Amino acid sequence: AEYGVGHISRDKKKLMEVTEAALYRALAVVKDGIKVGDISHEICSYVYKNNMSIPEEFSGHGIGRSLHEAPYIYNIGKKGEGETLKAGDTIAIEPIVILGAKEINIAEDKWTAVSVDKTPAAHYEHTIEITKKGYKILTSLDQKEVING
Repeated sequence: AEYGVGHISRDKKKLMEVTEAALYRALAVVKDGIKVGDISHEICSYVYKNNMSIPEEFSGHGIGRSLHEAPYIYNIGKKGEGETLKAGDTIAIEPIVILGAKEINIAEDKWTAVSVDKTPAAHYEHTIEITKKGYKILTSLDQKEVING
């Protein structure tokens, strides 16, 4: 769940809505045999349609023995390209969207990312297991949305 703190401007609310919708549009196409680029395309086409940008430095990723591992689920991509995902694969889909330009700077702490033009960014994420017919969300508190397919 997400919560705005204090007064949320119309632009920031739209940013949050677009980022969350991009995540769920990506989830809607997930199934056994999908290409990574199909997921990526769903994210970027929706974000760009809403005149927002995507920093190229970040991506979703596979979940396994390491925190971030292949396959990388980029937020920008073309349908039909990339690795084929199969039932049993566990991945994190993580759209990150910036209200302004896509360029970022990484702070001295080597963790904090700030958009160069100082516009706000939003990040939504789910970790899922791909099933034969769809996916199972592993990171949701809402039991109604856990299984699709």
